Amino acid sequence: MDTLDNLKTLVKVRNNKHVGSGVWLATDVDDISIVITAKHNIKDKKKEIDIYDINNNKLPIIKDIYSPNKDIVIFIIGFSCGHILPICSELNDRKDVITIGYPLSLASNENKYTDYEGDIYYEYDHQDTGVFFINLTKNVPKEPNEDHIKGFSGGPVFEFYNNKKNIRLKGIVTNRYDNSFNFSKIKCQKISNVIDMINEDF
Repeated sequence: MDTLDNLKTLVKVRNNKHVGSGVWLATDVDDISIVITAKHNIKDKKKEIDIYDINNNKLPIIKDIYSPNKDIVIFIIGFSCGHILPICSELNDRKDVITIGYPLSLASNENKYTDYEGDIYYEYDHQDTGVFFINLTKNVPKEPNEDHIKGFSGGPVFEFYNNKKNIRLKGIVTNRYDNSFNFSKIKCQKISNVIDMINEDF
């Protein structure tokens, strides 16, 4: 995963001692970019919110947009970035995916991130809301533990295509679906739905 330029899209989101992940994307406006993360990463809006890129550079936040009905928040960044990613808008079962983030289990190493691979396996009546689920099976710790999942919320989910030669942005991780802290059912939000929300508010 380190060899992929898409790793540069990963950001760390800090708020009131809580650490989550996010994805940093370019816009068509000069000197403006956006960071998308899970709304529940922001524990206290009155406390400082800090966002750092993969090199631990702090990004300047100039505006925030909180979704009223999705676990999504968008931060407008007063700085351009070159992360123009192909977007995957359709939902299909059994597509291979990879997600990256900053799990709590690695918090002792300030800049340490990790990646897990798996597939999309469960989509039913969530088509309109853009919710999908991923089953993570590769690179995952053997024993389920909350610390291996906490911190991944907001991180990007990439879908492999072209025989795994390329990846495109599918969505972001929003939550684990149950309390067992395993990797078999991780809840995500389709990125194209989030972009529609940005177009309405930005």
